[in-house]
Amino acid sequence: AGTLVFGSAGNLLELCLGRGLQGAGVALATGASAAALRELLPARPEWASRFTLLASSGGVAFGPVLGGLLAHLPGGRTTVFMVQAFLLLLVLVPLSTLQARPAIALAERGQRSKALAPRRLGVPSSARAPFWLAALVGFLSFAIFGFVLSLAPGYFAQAFGLDSVLVIGLIAGLPLGISALSQLVVRGGKALLPIGLGLMAASTVVLAVAAEHRQLPWAIAALVFVGLGQGMAFRTAFAQAVDAVNDKQHAQTVSTIYLVTYLGSAVPVIALGWAVGVFGQQQSILVFSIGCAVVAAALAVWALAGLRKAR
Repeated sequence: AGTLVFGSAGNLLELCLGRGLQGAGVALATGASAAALRELLPARPEWASRFTLLASSGGVAFGPVLGGLLAHLPGGRTTVFMVQAFLLLLVLVPLSTLQARPAIALAERGQRSKALAPRRLGVPSSARAPFWLAALVGFLSFAIFGFVLSLAPGYFAQAFGLDSVLVIGLIAGLPLGISALSQLVVRGGKALLPIGLGLMAASTVVLAVAAEHRQLPWAIAALVFVGLGQGMAFRTAFAQAVDAVNDKQHAQTVSTIYLVTYLGSAVPVIALGWAVGVFGQQQSILVFSIGCAVVAAALAVWALAGLRKAR
């Protein structure tokens, strides 16, 4: 519904309404789908967490590429959203026929109508430290990805003289694609968290400097390392957080992590957009990048302190 409203919008109010509906749908589906994966893989909770992040990162990475391809179809950009809405409706077919095993905690008689109600957000006291680390890593990750998917495409197109919508979409989706790939191929323990955060800190600054000096190869390399660092850091922090809670609290914990995470793709990017209008594009993006690098470095120090304490 949100996609149809957004695709056919004729004014700012309708655009905001469509985005709001899309956000509500994502919020309702994220925790529920993560909990479903946990229940379908009861003996492999680490794979449930990995598939959750793989689907999230992979979907966001594929979106700009698919959008760039569909934008060349007749009808312009409206066609992109009509096709997307149709694909979302097709997803309902396998979902409606899926025969999953019974849930871990079945609703009691007389209470089954409440099984579909959204759960109250919350984090158990025993998992607050890993939760906040995962949530803040997610917030930082999506602040950077929000910039890459919103202001960066236009900024890169101007800085590097790009005019192909598909190429711009590929560049925008590159770090998220690398992040999704890292969910599958990168192996390691808790030490991946500070390493990934260190990569994010360094490559974010390199990205801004490369764009300012019109160095496309350096910018592409920085995007690759941003995605690699994010994938390593967020997957490790996310797994630590969800492993610290029991199965009944899994969906609530995941939803709460994503609540903070998605705020990262909203609040900092809106602030950056305001700063660009007031202080200029290059200066604002450079300050934003340095700020993200400082936060990543601080979280890396926190993660290292946690490793030493555990040892």
